[in-house]
Amino acid sequence: MEFLVAIGTGIVGKIAEYTVAPVARQVGYLIHYNRNLKKLQSQLSDLDATRESVERKIDQEERRGRKVEAFVTNWLKDVNKITGEAKDILKDERHVKCLHGFCPNLKLRHQLSRKSTKLVQDVAELHEKKDFSSFAYEVNPKEVCSIPTKDIEVFDSRISVVKEIMDELRNSKICMIGVYGIGGVGKTTLVKQVYRQVTEHEKLFDDVVLVLDVKKNPSIERLQKEIAEKLGMDHRENETEAGRARYLCDRIKGKKMLLILDDVWERIDLESVGLPPLSTLKILLTSRSGRVLSSDMGTQKEFPLDVLDEKETWTLFEKMSGEIVKNVAIQSIATKVAKRCGGLPVLVVTVARALKNGTIHEWKDALRRLKKFDGQGLTEKAYSAIEWNYSKLDNEELKSLFILCGVVVGASNTLFISDLWKYSMGLGLLKDVDTVGEAWDALCSMIEQLKYSCLLLESDDNTLVRMHDLVKDVAKRIASREQHVLSLSPGSELKEWPNKDFCSKCTMISLDQCDIPEFPEVLQCQELTLFLLDNVVQEIPCNLFRKMKKLRVLDLTRFSIPLLPSSLQFLESLQTLCLDQCTLGDVTLLGQLQNLEILSFLYSKFKELPKEIGLLTRLRLLDLTGCSQLEVISPNVLSSLKRLEHLRMRNSFNGWEAGGVIDTEGSNANLEELKNLPHLTELQLHIPNANILPPDLFTGCKLVRFQICIGSVWKWDDVDEAINALKLQFTASNQFDQGLEMLLKRTEDLYLEGMEGVYSSIVYQLGAEGSHNLKHLHVQNNVEFTKFLSIINGKVMYPNLTWLAVNDLNGLKFLLSSSMARSLAQLKRLQVSGCQTMEEIVSLDESDEEIVDNLFCHVQDLELKDLPNLTKFCSRNYTELSNPSIGKLQLVDCNKTNTTCEEIEEIDSTRSLDIVIQHFLFDNKVEFPNLKKLSIDDLAKLTTIWNNQLSLEISKNLETIEIVSCDSLKSIFPVSVARNLRQLTRLIVRNCGVEEIIAREEGQQTTPKFVFPKVTKVIFGNMSQLKNFYPGMHVSIWPSLNELRVVQCAKVKVFAEEISNFQGHNESERLSVLIPQSLFLIEKDSFPKLECLSVNAMEFSNGPFPAAAQLFSKLKLLDVCCPESISAVFLEKLLDPEGNSAVGIGTQQLPHLKELWLVRMEKLMHLGQDDEEDNSQSAPRIPNFPNLQILFVNCCHSLRNLRSSAISFNNLTSLEVSVCYGLKYLMTYSMAKSLMQLTKLEVEGCLRLVEIVGGNEDDDSRNEITFRRLKHLKLLGLPRLQGFCSGNCIAKFPSLETSSMSNRLKLKIFTAHDQTLTNEEEDTDVDASEKWLTADDKRNLASTD
Repeated sequence: MEFLVAIGTGIVGKIAEYTVAPVARQVGYLIHYNRNLKKLQSQLSDLDATRESVERKIDQEERRGRKVEAFVTNWLKDVNKITGEAKDILKDERHVKCLHGFCPNLKLRHQLSRKSTKLVQDVAELHEKKDFSSFAYEVNPKEVCSIPTKDIEVFDSRISVVKEIMDELRNSKICMIGVYGIGGVGKTTLVKQVYRQVTEHEKLFDDVVLVLDVKKNPSIERLQKEIAEKLGMDHRENETEAGRARYLCDRIKGKKMLLILDDVWERIDLESVGLPPLSTLKILLTSRSGRVLSSDMGTQKEFPLDVLDEKETWTLFEKMSGEIVKNVAIQSIATKVAKRCGGLPVLVVTVARALKNGTIHEWKDALRRLKKFDGQGLTEKAYSAIEWNYSKLDNEELKSLFILCGVVVGASNTLFISDLWKYSMGLGLLKDVDTVGEAWDALCSMIEQLKYSCLLLESDDNTLVRMHDLVKDVAKRIASREQHVLSLSPGSELKEWPNKDFCSKCTMISLDQCDIPEFPEVLQCQELTLFLLDNVVQEIPCNLFRKMKKLRVLDLTRFSIPLLPSSLQFLESLQTLCLDQCTLGDVTLLGQLQNLEILSFLYSKFKELPKEIGLLTRLRLLDLTGCSQLEVISPNVLSSLKRLEHLRMRNSFNGWEAGGVIDTEGSNANLEELKNLPHLTELQLHIPNANILPPDLFTGCKLVRFQICIGSVWKWDDVDEAINALKLQFTASNQFDQGLEMLLKRTEDLYLEGMEGVYSSIVYQLGAEGSHNLKHLHVQNNVEFTKFLSIINGKVMYPNLTWLAVNDLNGLKFLLSSSMARSLAQLKRLQVSGCQTMEEIVSLDESDEEIVDNLFCHVQDLELKDLPNLTKFCSRNYTELSNPSIGKLQLVDCNKTNTTCEEIEEIDSTRSLDIVIQHFLFDNKVEFPNLKKLSIDDLAKLTTIWNNQLSLEISKNLETIEIVSCDSLKSIFPVSVARNLRQLTRLIVRNCGVEEIIAREEGQQTTPKFVFPKVTKVIFGNMSQLKNFYPGMHVSIWPSLNELRVVQCAKVKVFAEEISNFQGHNESERLSVLIPQSLFLIEKDSFPKLECLSVNAMEFSNGPFPAAAQLFSKLKLLDVCCPESISAVFLEKLLDPEGNSAVGIGTQQLPHLKELWLVRMEKLMHLGQDDEEDNSQSAPRIPNFPNLQILFVNCCHSLRNLRSSAISFNNLTSLEVSVCYGLKYLMTYSMAKSLMQLTKLEVEGCLRLVEIVGGNEDDDSRNEITFRRLKHLKLLGLPRLQGFCSGNCIAKFPSLETSSMSNRLKLKIFTAHDQTLTNEEEDTDVDASEKWLTADDKRNLASTD
């Protein structure tokens, strides 16, 4: 019976489940109708507010040039769709009636309620998705040519060539292709189209670089610089060409890259640039010559580019000439004119643009002229058309400027606008201008007109303009024909000077970096107006200029002139003299050039500007930029230059004397002289001592452009010449006068040092009206900064400030209030250093109840240095509590979106509470969505950088992180931040108390995996407490890592065994297995691109790990300094990680290794067993290095010699051995004979060394050994050395250039018939070396006996 009851109950339950519950739910739609509709309306209102917030943020990101994530835009689409559906229901008239109780239709009521309920769920789900892991990301700026313009016309003949090029770029067997055709046929336009195709549509490459106008004799440095800039790299100007090449090569390896070199005239050594043959690198070239491509450059495929057909020609002509060709009277003529252009695009564009607004008569005249060109080649026809276009210029000024451009155009067909300015003023080309500034404006206007006429081209650098090759040739032709000009391109050779007849008519000579014959004693050029010589080695004869009566512009660049040629005094018409980058002696003679208006000594070396310069009373521009050796400007010279308008003294003279102009007894210029320059409008000046600043020096001045430094602390390195800059270091308030106040209003770059008591004037001046011009503000060593900032509280006083740097502002607890910070809306760079009392950067105002999400939105670079009390970037003021009844109180300072917790503990015997707060440098109060570089240095109290609840906005764009000297810091990243570093390229942590790089995440169930896709460089140095990368099982992947340096981190081993070896252990077992911890738990492919590995004073590995060939297959440099306890087994472990004797010494483990550094490996006895010696398992081993080029060995006291079958010495170029007390001889005879590539040999401080070449190879002891390439030999601190070789062996050094050794060794090593050595260092008494030994040295020396 019970059984039946149970069955019945089950049946009834099921019936209820499938009938009663659904019925109740459907009835509920009727009963809760009003509630469901109101709930939908409420949630829709919240969603609308969130949508508006997201839309505002999208707008902000797009205005910043960032790309919004796809899932954000998809979310917005879903929101708009749901919102539309919900609003349709809420606005339905039938629903309105039902909502007010007038709905007799229960079916309709049920439908509306049911649909509302479903929408409420959908809205809630969307609302939950509003917290995006990331919102937007940076996109690389496009090349200008990647942006389509209205002037670009795509033709079928070009489309087919582009298609063929694209097919070859997809071909894995093709690395270099080329396009060739005559000048002006459209090669540059074509490769720009290819550029757009591969960057916008097909995405075949990771990087695409376009270099225009390569030309003849291309500069390797210029190519390296331009390619590096377009790849976002530093140019590294101070490095050698080879160093830059290696840097560039390292950058492009492993990435698919297309390099486009436009207009190549001759062979380029691409490997010298840093572009070796790589399977991932493809190169597209253009040239006028197919032979240059195939023979010189070795292209695998060449594409000829022909002229346009007749239909394409008309299409282009019609587009360029505009609506005028639709005029019935002109159309028939226009078609004939277009046909006469022969399909050459440059000719079509030139002619069409010139006739755009022409009359019928001009069209007819153009046709007549073009008919005369029949029978000429296309290039000649283009020349003729360009010349005709030149003839159409509006005035003679433009024509003269065009010819000048053609005469002085430099390498890569570029011209410095500043040079054109000086030359144009000197030649008098700029009419109706009264001032130097007006001349600049007129020149820039004329340049724009020449650009519009297609006779000049834009340049990426706004200080330059460019000329097309054909246009340049035409300009030179016209100049040579009409004005008898001699102008050669850089790198050309002038075999002989022109004859007397040419010289008598010649008006201009320009020889830029040319090989020229010896100067004649007198150059008979009576009509010469411009003479330019650059980098000519010949000495200038005294009378060279005697017959140049009409010379107006003389430019002698990169000359050494101890005494100016006396014939300069005959240049009565000279207006412009440029002695740039010269080494000069006495320049007194210049005082006789009394008509001179422009005098330039740009970056020249000379010591005195003599009093005779004061005779140049017509001088308007004096440029002393970069004359760092200039010590004396004679008194009253500057005050005599009454007409001077521009005075440039950047990084130049600053030896001003105190005193008045009338003080003729002084030995140097004084500042009072500047008051006598009423026309001065541009000034670059350094006054090292504010005490000599005359009162009202700048009052009433007319300065428009200025860079002025006042004070001894300033340098010119960081001053931007393009903007107005003031650097001020005052000691008294009266030094800041009305004149400086006037300049302050127009200052864009302001530096302030010290100035106690002076700030009231600065504060008033900047605060009264705001400072809309100020872009950069740097303040250092001042305690009144709070007064300075108080004026901006709540005001937008610096709307255009992009860079704020403060240094040594002691006495401040914080730098900015949140209202102050909010006013700095455009800030991109923030630097704070040396503020000893500062505890936070931003202090939130009490009114800031929510996250301050609009602070520092544009900051890309944040640097915090030497801030010993700083623990947080931003925090709210809090109140200290005291309650004896409370032992521990947890306070959560959590705003609506802030989860930062502050913990308070009782810690003293009186039961009063002391506040112990865990501070994060960065929490949710301030986000840095565009931060790219973070530098933290010497923050002694900093314990944690990131809150683990932090929004990931701050880390998603970070490219460089450098943390230095933070003793209290225990970890660098929480897990969430570490996983978000997708753009990181450099990670440097040094001299910190860090125990782990990534802090352990509580509740972590799975093995975390950290991937750093773009990191190329990691340095961990001098961290004695570092225990691990992450405290637990994990995997780290570094697909782009190129350089890894781990130095002085004694508690951690660098590598642990593969992660797969720990599978099967539980977490506690894993941790016990891993003690002591290792820095990297690795897989075999963890470091696929590692080329540089440096491990210093620490254990190399913990347990087995993949063999070197698997882990370090690309390694080029290995630098090892191991402690004594493991030095004897390190190399063995590297070669044979599992101790398997089957791994032979001869196996090539590291075939790419070029440099090996072995330092302080005390127990290392040999460099891998020699074949003839015992190959026992206990002996240390190293992988075979077949391509080693550099070997450095230091403080390896157990080492007996360098013999080894594990190393191939055939490619060794540099060998340095020092302080190895166990060495008796350095190398065997057979090893010495293999050193055919050795260029440098240095042996120093090896006190037991008897011979360089020795051993027991008696058969070789009578042989001769010739080190054919050895250039540098150094043998110092070798008191027992008896000679270079033992026995009767003779060593010869036919290429030796420098040596350093004692006379005793010279007599032993070099015989009388040996070469004479030069550049020797001073004689060294090496026999006295032992007296300098330390106690440790003596112990080590004793142990080797």
